[in-house]
Amino acid sequence: MVYAAIYVSRATRPISEADLASILFTSRRNNAERGVTGRLIYASHEDEPGTFVQWLEGEDWRVRELLYGSILRDGRHALIGLPFEGPVSRRT
Repeated sequence: MVYAAIYVSRATRPISEADLASILFTSRRNNAERGVTGRLIYASHEDEPGTFVQWLEGEDWRVRELLYGSILRDGRHALIGLPFEGPVSRRT
């Protein structure tokens, strides 16, 4: 069984394209080592802080470790919501 989580958060500051490229580079490397997959969406309007939405999936302890050990402690996130966390039948 695959474990998945989705979170939504407000960025604490505007995130540039260079910031997003750095986040994606680091995330892809770290997630591949953990066997975690998913999708990251970032949307913003002009120079205002935007919103992150991310879907994560993998072994339950790996997803929880990433979510609670890294992402939710990351200073770039505020007002974090967790609309779903639990087992799913397969990876998307």
